Amino acid sequence: MAGTTSMFSNNISFVALLAFCLACSTIFTSPTEATGNDTAAFYDSRDASSACPNGTVTGGRFPAMVPTKVFANGAACGRVYEIRCVGAVNAFPRPCKGTRSVTVTVANQCGGDCDTFTVSADAFDVIAKREAGRVRIAYKR
Repeated sequence: MAGTTSMFSNNISFVALLAFCLACSTIFTSPTEATGNDTAAFYDSRDASSACPNGTVTGGRFPAMVPTKVFANGAACGRVYEIRCVGAVNAFPRPCKGTRSVTVTVANQCGGDCDTFTVSADAFDVIAKREAGRVRIAYKR
């Protein structure tokens, strides 16, 4: 009987540990931790304006204009994203500069039907060769 009680106790401990782990994974992978794949291009950030409220967000060292889906009517203003080049969009061979990443700050929304992260030329230079023009990226907030 003592062996059965011990086994029962171990099963309860295991179930409690499993429930705790599931709860933690839900908390630490919440939607506020935005990650994804997209593309990135570059622009001359000296000529940039801001669509953020009162123009208060300038983007710091590496400003970025982001797609409408990320900009979320200005909710993304001032958010920082770590971006990393993961491959070519076009036929340009090996556009990425290794596995380097750069942190950009959302300062604007790119216009029209833009569906890409448009980062400062200096930020683009950290992760990819300018001659590539546009690259595939992975990003996380």
